[in-house]
Amino acid sequence: MNESKHTPGPWTHSNLVVRAGRSQKHPMGRQIADCYREFPAGHFDEGENAANAQLIAAAPDLLACLHPNGNPSISKMLRSHGYIHEADNIDAAVAKAQGTPA
Repeated sequence: MNESKHTPGPWTHSNLVVRAGRSQKHPMGRQIADCYREFPAGHFDEGENAANAQLIAAAPDLLACLHPNGNPSISKMLRSHGYIHEADNIDAAVAKAQGTPA
């Protein structure tokens, strides 16, 4: 079982900035990511940038769904029902999120 090293969720997003953990030191939350991206020729795609912020903000929740309490029970259940490819995909995604070999 791998212990998460990322900033604990929940993460939120607003104005293309992803934040976590409001505190006295960080009343708006600690900044995790800034999804402002200017494309070639000065083009700014706010829709794509906002979608990136939404996806990043959901990352801790998605990881928790795939490996509740750090337990690979979802992929084990899928394997027991013959969904090997799907379980492999889950394990690979969790390993990628945790920075560990699949």
